[in-house]
Amino acid sequence: MLEAFRNNNYEYLFDTLKDIVTFTKNKSEEYYFIIPDTEFETINTEPYNFKFDNDENDLSFLEENDVDSNKFYYCFPTQMKTNDKWLKTYYTISKQNIDTLLKVAEDLDIVVKTIEPLSIALFRYMNNWQNETYIIEINKDKSDLVFYSPIFGFYKYQLSLNMNNFNNDTNLVENINEDLKYADNYFSKKLDNYLNANQDIILIMSERNKRSLNYKAPQYKKYITDLYNNNDDIIINNNPYFAIGVGSLLQSFQETYFNSKVSDCLLIKNSNILPQNFVSDNDLLIYKYNLQRKTKFVSLILAGVLALQIGAIFHFNSITIPEKLQNDYAIASKEIKILEQQEKTIKEALNVSEKPLDVLFNLIREKPDNAHLGFTELEISSSEGKTKVPNWIKLGLISNDSLTIKSYVTKLTENNEFGIVNVTSIDNNNQGAKVAEISILKPGQDLQDTKDKNAKNDTK
Repeated sequence: MLEAFRNNNYEYLFDTLKDIVTFTKNKSEEYYFIIPDTEFETINTEPYNFKFDNDENDLSFLEENDVDSNKFYYCFPTQMKTNDKWLKTYYTISKQNIDTLLKVAEDLDIVVKTIEPLSIALFRYMNNWQNETYIIEINKDKSDLVFYSPIFGFYKYQLSLNMNNFNNDTNLVENINEDLKYADNYFSKKLDNYLNANQDIILIMSERNKRSLNYKAPQYKKYITDLYNNNDDIIINNNPYFAIGVGSLLQSFQETYFNSKVSDCLLIKNSNILPQNFVSDNDLLIYKYNLQRKTKFVSLILAGVLALQIGAIFHFNSITIPEKLQNDYAIASKEIKILEQQEKTIKEALNVSEKPLDVLFNLIREKPDNAHLGFTELEISSSEGKTKVPNWIKLGLISNDSLTIKSYVTKLTENNEFGIVNVTSIDNNNQGAKVAEISILKPGQDLQDTKDKNAKNDTK
């Protein structure tokens, strides 16, 4: 699929996304697209020589750096202040490639919520903006390194290796080491005061060589994430394979949470490369679909089998919108302007409904610092509708030790946003990692409520 994306192959993209719509069983959902950094024309950081940060100055900034805004979509995910001047990071990608993808989405009548770079989604999930980091993405025929520094910003460096040009695991390790030497030399010349510190190294690669690489190159184990394959044969040392997708969903908390985690000299900003007019049009569709849906559960699904190599595509079901509000919307739409009523009704719906992203945010926030802990599955039941699941939240966890899981459960228990937290199972998987399942009740709900509901369900 990655090749189809590069070549603007409409037919192939259409068939693949159609399969994804079939897989998720509902096209009236929000789809989050994550594009590998290998597909971006530019990832760079330069001085921002403007007094005000606005659209007009951003276009002038791009022009100063030889970016034709008529040919490329772009985003500015970070700004950092150093030596009394601001630096601005910019990512650019071919408009033609994105427009083909958007045309496919339009013809399938699906809502594209965001399209963003893989590296930004991953950093948002890790929420560790203080460390210098190398992200190495190894694709079948193309690979690159994205360097991040809280002082210098983001930069892209093309690597020589790919999945076609090495013969064995040792050869792969040698290639990575050689490329890292060249990268260090490149950045030491490009950036003043580049220290070549002990960067975190994150590998994103196919399943083919991960297992052996884990033993032969332990220095690359910090994060080994498989973006493309949805299976259980994954090296888990820090995070599960859908960490990047969860990071993309956390865009909703960009301003309220993530900016509070960094210094005044580092701003984390919007990384959605969709044009603003497209975002506005999609917001209207999202309002419409939210009012029409009657979904009873929130699900986070990695369409890894179908998404292939364009990145992760996530299907995020909303909770039930009360029937009364749906009726109010249907009547009011005939009497007043549709946009005003959509905004009003959505606000009312949010006041009486679950807020799944708030739940997800609280679950992420309570993860122990510097701990190897990831999510494997997540289900949040709705309080609306006739069918109620006794457990409000069901969560699968994976870690390299049971103490980390117990620490996380303790932090959840101390959070007033959650009720009783119960560990329903804990075991080792076939790779020696600790896996657990936990259930969380709503605040104020006790175990007897759960037993009563289970008894009722058993008698049906």
